[in-house]
Amino acid sequence: MVMERDRGATAGAGQGRRRLGFDGGGSVIQIWRWTEEGLRAVARADPPAREDGGASGDAGEVVWLDVRSPRDEEWRLLRRHYPLTPVLWNRLQAGQSPYGVTAASGSAVFELTLPSGRSCLFLWEGGVLATVAQGEPVEWGRLRDRLEAGGAAPARSSAWLLYLLLEEVLHSYGDEVERLEQRLEPVEARFLKEAEEAHHPAGGRQRRGRRQPRSPWSELDWIPQWSLFHRRAGRLQRAVNSLREVLDRLLEYDSAGDRGGDPAGEVGPYLRLLRDHAGRLAARLDNVRELVATLMNLRLALAAERNNRLILRLTVLSTIFLPLTFLTGIYGMNFRYMPELDWPWAYPALLAFMLVLSLVLWWVFRRDYE
Repeated sequence: MVMERDRGATAGAGQGRRRLGFDGGGSVIQIWRWTEEGLRAVARADPPAREDGGASGDAGEVVWLDVRSPRDEEWRLLRRHYPLTPVLWNRLQAGQSPYGVTAASGSAVFELTLPSGRSCLFLWEGGVLATVAQGEPVEWGRLRDRLEAGGAAPARSSAWLLYLLLEEVLHSYGDEVERLEQRLEPVEARFLKEAEEAHHPAGGRQRRGRRQPRSPWSELDWIPQWSLFHRRAGRLQRAVNSLREVLDRLLEYDSAGDRGGDPAGEVGPYLRLLRDHAGRLAARLDNVRELVATLMNLRLALAAERNNRLILRLTVLSTIFLPLTFLTGIYGMNFRYMPELDWPWAYPALLAFMLVLSLVLWWVFRRDYE
């Protein structure tokens, strides 16, 4: 069941709110109970409480609080069930992210960036797990379908629910990485094909005097495209590394034997698998970034080579015309006594000599720079 809250501005939540992005508009708390029969929505205003004041589900069940766009009323509800320090609560309510994984008095809290770009806050304590995000994360839809069908985990506990949530986040990142690689592959193949055709046209040796048709994709389009790929891979890599740090921290609690505040005790081996998977995703993203950087360097190298070839052609042309300009400059002087002016064949002889000289220079440069 979904309980709608009042729409209004939250007082005193101002400065750090840009960090987590909770604006308090259209706040919703959706409470789910996870039992052997599957995931079911419940119409209960508060999760069941323990005798010591904390939150807990009944035996064999877990309570999942899906909090969206929280306001002061939702934060007060969370404060009653999670024994965190007042300083940490003030940071969270002000929209500031916690530093890594913070555990205190049997509770744990951390923040992750979801593949959809939303920041999500995770709070774990006993049999209750809360997720706090701006709006409804699309990543939870597939997980709810699995949990509603039942049989998604060998046991019904908040640790397993936390594992399934982290697994869904990691799988979503894996899908993003797969789509990024699939988008990059045809771009890479097309660029390399065009680069090869530019240097080795069809039919073997390039025909001189015939300009090769330009690709419909302007060369100026490559750099912006690769910059987008590089930036997207960088954002995904930072998010995956953040998830790895959270998994490392959870596993540190497990290895230290701090069971009082350890959500990873019974799912520690599975969290290690998630950490290894996150490491592989980070390596794939690193390969994507290296490939994009290599393509950009290749593009710049090809542009530099083309500029060098153009400068070489201009240099050869200038060298050929240099002696011709010298000869025409000499015989263009207006002196009264120039013996060559009285020769009948002086003009055609000079033209023939200039033509032969140009052909010889052209042949020499072609032989040396072919």
